[in-house]
Amino acid sequence: MQMMLAAITVVAAAFYGLFVPPSGPGFPHDAMTMSSVLGLGIKTYLRDKAEIKALQQDLLERDLPLRGKLAVVTGATKGLGRAIAAQFHALGADLVLPCRTVPLSLTSMIAADADALFRSNGLDVPKTPRGTVTAVTMDLGDLDSIDAAVEELHDKVKDRPVDILVNNAGLCVKDDLRTAQGFELIFGVNFLGTAHFTSQLLDKDILRAGPSGEAPTIISVSSGEHRSTTMLNATGKPLGYPASNGIVDVFARYGHSKLAITTWMLGLARARPDLHVIDLCPGPVGTEIANKNGPLGKAISPVLQATFPSPSHSALFIVRLVTEPAFRSISGRHYHMSADVDARSDAHDAGTQIWLHSETRRLLETRVPPSA
Repeated sequence: MQMMLAAITVVAAAFYGLFVPPSGPGFPHDAMTMSSVLGLGIKTYLRDKAEIKALQQDLLERDLPLRGKLAVVTGATKGLGRAIAAQFHALGADLVLPCRTVPLSLTSMIAADADALFRSNGLDVPKTPRGTVTAVTMDLGDLDSIDAAVEELHDKVKDRPVDILVNNAGLCVKDDLRTAQGFELIFGVNFLGTAHFTSQLLDKDILRAGPSGEAPTIISVSSGEHRSTTMLNATGKPLGYPASNGIVDVFARYGHSKLAITTWMLGLARARPDLHVIDLCPGPVGTEIANKNGPLGKAISPVLQATFPSPSHSALFIVRLVTEPAFRSISGRHYHMSADVDARSDAHDAGTQIWLHSETRRLLETRVPPSA
């Protein structure tokens, strides 16, 4: 009986989130259902599929357009992050890849993926040496691990500035899990850990303009799910309060974390005009993220991977932001795949951004989740 009630609750919650428009005092006028967000992604993908495929061919035929650039990509051992790293490597960038667990074959894995890009596009693999691949151990669910990783990264790059930071790592898990400091895990990894890592790279002057004076680029991989959740300062609880109801509210927790990082990044762009900051939703991507959400997730994962755009295709939305001159003057914008669109209205609100940055600093200073 309890299992039946739990199943009914999950189905009802999923139906509500998918099809019932979010409304009420905790939602702005432009909040969207999950089905609307998914529909926007599929529409954009079908519209721009040929253009993005042509971009891939054009980039690979150039002479290593990212040669001399130093890029940091989080979450690069699988899925979208691995595809981004392979694209950057194919185009000549030097890579630093912070990973929770560093595979022994990481360098050869990224190199093989980069070679495969050339072959799949009918091109010979160039004999010109490409950039380096360096690993750093980092767990975004542990603030102390982030501190240690930043020091290790600094030691490895010496005085060389980081030109590109792609905050790709993230998760969506049904279980009620906590970070090393006790924050709810989705919030802790997708938002708090990512904000802390970015801040540390900036505070320690690792992420900075190089000799040419060109502004460093920060690309935050967010999600359209930021449009479907309650406003950050309208939850009735302090920011970072570790609430969780297992699988029933997993999408709400995920959307909340993505709204937080989108708002934080757009606020960073407002506060730091010397940076090139872009928030991007890659749209639906055929990755294994659903595998971590029980039997149902494992069942639908092959379907998602077969029907949604591949990680290599979706990675091109990020790649074009750092290779195409038209995007070099753009900062503080949100992209939904290849479309320049506003994020949800409250994410662009200056007052909300200032409040969020202040509350985030407080959480990072105390490193203790607030009580109700």
